[in-house]
Amino acid sequence: KTEVDFGGEAVSLKEVSLTYSGLDVADIKVGNHKPSFGMENNISSNDLMLIERSAPTNAFTRGEELGVNVLSGGDNWFLGAGVFSEDAGNRSTGDDEDITYDFRGSVNLASLLDPATDHVLHLDAGYSHRNPTGTVRFRARPGTGDGSRTVDTGAIASVEDVDVYSVGVGAVVGPFSLQSEYFSADVNRDSGNADADFDGYYAQVGYILTGESRPYN
Repeated sequence: KTEVDFGGEAVSLKEVSLTYSGLDVADIKVGNHKPSFGMENNISSNDLMLIERSAPTNAFTRGEELGVNVLSGGDNWFLGAGVFSEDAGNRSTGDDEDITYDFRGSVNLASLLDPATDHVLHLDAGYSHRNPTGTVRFRARPGTGDGSRTVDTGAIASVEDVDVYSVGVGAVVGPFSLQSEYFSADVNRDSGNADADFDGYYAQVGYILTGESRPYN
C-alpha cells in the first residue's frame, strides 16, 4: 500500500507499507504505517462518528511511522504488537532514533456471548512504551488541523521513557451507538526532574434517525 499526501504545496509520505499474509496465525506489516495503539486512531477517517478525531486521540496517539507490526484477529477479536521508530519524513537528527513498543487488543463481547446477536459490545485496551531521544510533547489542534492548539504541554526535556495506556468501549444496539476512550500518559524523567502525568478522554453518542445500525468490523 502506498499513500502520499500532496496538500499544502508539499509532498509527504503517509502509509507506505508491505504486508505478508502467508501465515495462518497473523499478518506481518513492514514500512511507514500507523501503530495499532488507539481505537479511534485506527478507524478510517471515512468511518468516524464525527468529522474529526478527538483531541485526546490526536494528543496521545501517533500517525504513520517506520516499523514492524504483527496483526492477528477474527470476526470478533483483534491483537496487534509492533516496534516503531520515527516517521519516514522526519529530518531531525535528534529524534530519528526513537523506539516505541505498541500493543493493542480488542473483543466484541456481545458476539462471543451470543453469536446470533446483531448487538455490539466492543472492549479495547492498549499500551505504548516510548523511548524518546529528544523532547516529548502532547498537543492537538481543533477541527481539521487549522488554528491554534487547544491542547499543548510544551516541549518536555530530560525524559527517560513514556508509558501511555488506553482503554475503550464501543456499543451498537439498533440505531443507537456509543464510543468512548480514556488515555493516561506517565512521563518518567531523569533524576532531579519531576515526573509528569497527563490524561484525557472522549465520549460520543449517535442515533441514526432512519433506523439503520452503524457497521462494525
